[in-house]
Order: sequence, then structure tokens, then C-alpha cells
Amino acid sequence: MLKGRLPSWLMFALLYLPFAYSYGVLYAEIDNADLPSFYAAAHAVFALHRSPYAPAMLRRIRGGVVWPFLYPPSSLLAFFPMSPFSYEHVRVAMLWINHAALLGLLFGLCRRHPALRGPPNELRTALILVYVLGFTPVVVTLNHGQTNIVVALLLLLFWHFASQGRPWAAGAFLSVAILLKTPFVLVLLVPLLLGRRGLVARTLAISAGLALLTWLALPGSLWVDWFHILPTVGYGETPNGLFSPAAAWNQSFNGFFSRLTPTATDGRIGTYLASLLAIAASAFAVRRARTTQDEPDALRVGLTIVFPLIYLVAPLSWEHHLVYLLPTVTVQLAQACFGEFPREKRLSALIVPLAVLLALPFGLLYKFFGVLGLWAAGMVSALRPVDVPSVIAASAGSEPVANALQDTQGGAADAGGSGIHS
Repeated sequence: MLKGRLPSWLMFALLYLPFAYSYGVLYAEIDNADLPSFYAAAHAVFALHRSPYAPAMLRRIRGGVVWPFLYPPSSLLAFFPMSPFSYEHVRVAMLWINHAALLGLLFGLCRRHPALRGPPNELRTALILVYVLGFTPVVVTLNHGQTNIVVALLLLLFWHFASQGRPWAAGAFLSVAILLKTPFVLVLLVPLLLGRRGLVARTLAISAGLALLTWLALPGSLWVDWFHILPTVGYGETPNGLFSPAAAWNQSFNGFFSRLTPTATDGRIGTYLASLLAIAASAFAVRRARTTQDEPDALRVGLTIVFPLIYLVAPLSWEHHLVYLLPTVTVQLAQACFGEFPREKRLSALIVPLAVLLALPFGLLYKFFGVLGLWAAGMVSALRPVDVPSVIAASAGSEPVANALQDTQGGAADAGGSGIHS
């Protein structure tokens, strides 16, 4: 087995070892931009029993510039292990954790991605390795001490177990992702609209359990403090101690309209309209995919739509948040370069330059259009009329898939595919 995969291992060694040296060994001495906020918040709550939502308190703990802590109190469950240790130990540990998560993400994308068809091949593996290790937002995440690589791995694991019809495992990984980054609750739109109500129920149950644990373990006043700062994280608002939403780093609808319009009110109205329209269109497209494609493809198309959607509608979407898109962008690249999904090969001319734009270390102001374009490509995949012969041919004679697609063509619009509805 190892001998047959020797070219892949050689490619991995040639690409990852220099990467690990540049952004691992040499990064062991840098002072991260965002990690001080996580560390100071955990230390304030668990060591000093104070609120993490007072910027002055965070600065007293760490000294220097510390960005405000804007995450909900439930996220402190993930940051609790930081509280007993010194910042220097936490900084090195976070770097190791991020590299371990990156290795897991690379393995999952190259060898176990639930949406890619057929066994892994050397060309596809090389493409994914080069793209992920050359993806500038990955380096920015390592530089800032952020959690994006961990969250991307959690989302890939959710996708994997959802594809296997294992709702408890899928729900657990998605719940932890929501714990770290609340906007990922929108991922539940996909299983909900695909008829996977059991998966939705289990995810909500696990998330509710984590929220209850937070309520029992932490003072209730933390939620009151967070609800006071929550309006400042809304559209058109500038959180106290943070950048304006019009800053170049913010590539969401909120950032785009804040830069485009002359007043904050105009930007807020434009953002709300665009976000509501995008969510409604995405919901319609995912529902449409349920009636025109088999369930694995419907899940793939749904997540390819919703992951960029979350980036676009979030109030603050920095460059390092683009790491969340890797599970879907790599699938879109495979479809563009190797014809993984015959129905969508015409999108290749659009997907490749957009994916390259997101990976580049420059062109920050244009990355919004890259995400918007990838979201639009997912929408086209969902809304395009089904081409039954080509999909049946791509399924390599899979009788269940062929039957499901033929049923769909015959008018069984609410059949919901031939997969498992958990």
C-alpha cells in the first residue's frame, strides 16, 4: 500500500516540509495578532472570574494591543484549556494544534473527501497539496493564532459523517464548529432542506447541551455582557476597539456595502437586502438540488452554496476566514480540472481563476468577488436542469442513482434522492 502511494508521499514531503519550517519552526517565536484575545478572555473568566467583554481587562492581562473578545460565552468552553498556562506555552501549543489540524485537513481533502468520486490519483492529490499549502489565508491563520484551520477540519468531518448517514457524529462536529464560530449554524439549512431532519435535530440537541453546560459552568452575567456588545457586531456597526466594517480586510456583504455607500445607514440597508436575498436564493437552490440530483450530489452542491454564503453574510469576514472554504473550493477545483462532475464542466473557466484569486497574497479588495463567484457557481450547479444521461454515465452504472434520477425526471419532485434520511 505504501509503495503504491510513494509518489503522493514524496509530493507531500517536498511541499509540506519547507512549509512546516517556514510557518512552523520560524513561527515559533512570533507574537500572534488574535491569540492574545482568546488567551486573555480565558484567563479573565477562569483565573480571575471577570468578564472577558471588557477590553481594558484584556489589555491588563496581556499588555499591548489586544483585540476585543466578541465570541459568545459558549466559545469559552473551547478556550478553557488555555487558562492554567502561560501565554508563551499557549502560543506554541496553538501553533502545534494548527499544524496538526492542517495535516488532518490535507489527508481528508486528498484521500477521504466525501464528495470526490473514485479513488485518489496523483494529479488530484498534487493539485490539492499545492493549492492548500499555497493558500495565503492558511498562512495568515497561522500568523494570527486563529482557529480557522481547526474549524475547516470540523466542517470536513461533518461532511464526511453526514455523507455516511451518521447523524450523531456529524452533528457533534458541526456543533463544535458552531461553538467556535456561531454563523455556521446556517450550515443546518442544507440538511433541513434536503429532508435530513434527524441530523438537524441531533445537531441542535448537542448544541443545546453545550449551551446548557456553559450556562451551568459560567456566570449568567457573561451572557448579559455579550448581549450588550452584540448590537455593535451588526451590519454597519464598528465594534468598540475594532476596525470599521469598511476596512479592506472585511470582504463580506457588510464590508462591500460599507465601502460602496456614502453613509452607514445606506450600507446597512444594502447589506440586509443582499444578505436576505442571498439566503432566500440559496434555500431555493438547495431545495431544487434535492429534486434534480442524487443525495450525495445534492449535499455537495448544498454545502458548496452555503459555505461561501456564510462568508458573505457574516458581519465581519476577514481574509483568514477564507480557510473555511477549502472543503468546497477543492471540490470545485477537482470538478474544473479533472471533470469530476460532468454536468458542471462548463463552469471550469470561472472556477479556476476565482479559486486562484482567493489563494493569492494580494488583491485583497477583490476577494469578495471571488467568494461571490464561487457561490454563484454553486447556484448554477443546483439550478441547471438535470442532464440524466451524463449523470448516469458518471455514476459508473450505479443502479440506485440511475433509478433515483429517472424517478426525478419522471416527476417525483419530492423524492429527496435515494440516500439515507437520518
